[in-house]
Amino acid sequence: MPSSRVLTGLYYVLWLAAPLLQLGVAVVLRRRKLDKEFPFFFKYLIFQTATNLLLFVLSFNYRAYFYAYWSFQTVTTALEFAIIYEIFGQLFRPYPYLRDFARVLLRWIGSLLLLVAVLFAVSASPQETPVVVAVLWAERSIRLVQCGLLFFLLWFCSYLGITRRHYLFGVALGFGTLASADLVTIATRMVTGYIGDTAFNLILMSAADWAVAIWLFYFLSRAPASLLRQATVVSGQKWDYGVAELLYPQTEPGLLSRIDKMVENAFAQSQHKVKSPESPPALQPPTAGQ
Repeated sequence: MPSSRVLTGLYYVLWLAAPLLQLGVAVVLRRRKLDKEFPFFFKYLIFQTATNLLLFVLSFNYRAYFYAYWSFQTVTTALEFAIIYEIFGQLFRPYPYLRDFARVLLRWIGSLLLLVAVLFAVSASPQETPVVVAVLWAERSIRLVQCGLLFFLLWFCSYLGITRRHYLFGVALGFGTLASADLVTIATRMVTGYIGDTAFNLILMSAADWAVAIWLFYFLSRAPASLLRQATVVSGQKWDYGVAELLYPQTEPGLLSRIDKMVENAFAQSQHKVKSPESPPALQPPTAGQ
C-alpha cells in the first residue's frame, strides 16, 4: 500500500512537471525569436501546456477526462505531423528540389496514415469507439514516422549541412525519444496485457518529461548555425540536382550534370588556390635590338 502511494505521487509529480517544462521551452523560443522559425512546434508547446493542466484538473472525473483526452489527442496528433513537415522544410531549405520532393512525399504519407486510421475505425468492434481507434492508430503511425526522422538525421545530417547540436536535431531527438518509449510500451503491453500498467504509465510520463528537457537544453544552448563548408554544400547540391533530374526530366539532357561539374571544378580550383601560393610572373626574354 505505501509503495502504491509513492508511485501514484511520483506519477502526479511527473505529470505536473511536463507543462512547466513545456512552458519553459515556449518562453525560450519566444525570447530568442525562434517561434516564427518553428511555428507549429511553438503552437504544440502552448497547446500541450494547456491540455496537460486541464487534464490534470479533469483526472478526478473519468467521463469528462475520457472525452477531453481523446479530443485533445486528435489535435496533438495533427500538430505532431505538422512539426515533421516543418522539420523537413527547414532541413531542406537550401535545396529547393529536395524540399519539394520531401513535402510531396509527406503529403502522400499523411494521406496514407489518415486512410489507415479511417479503415481501422470503420472495422472496429462494437465494444470499441471508432474515434478512439482512429486516433490511436494515427498516433502510432506518427510515432513510427518520428523514429524514422530521428534515424534519418542521425545518418544524413552531416551531408545536409547541420550538426547534431543544431535545433532541428534537438527537436527530432526529443520526439524520437518519446516515440521510442511509446512504441516499446505498446509492444510490451501486447504481450503482457495490462499487468504493471502503473509502471508503463510512469515510463511514458518520464519519457515525455525527458523529451521536453532535451528541447529545453537545445534551445537554451547556443546551437551553432548550419555547417557552411564548401564540401558539405557540394554534397547537398548533388542530391538536389539528382532529385531535380528525376522530377523534371523534360529539362535539357545533362544540364544539371554540367552544373554539378561546374560546382565541383569551382570547389577544386578554390582548394588549389588556398594550398598553392601565387608564383611570381615569369621574365620575358629580351628581344633583338634591346
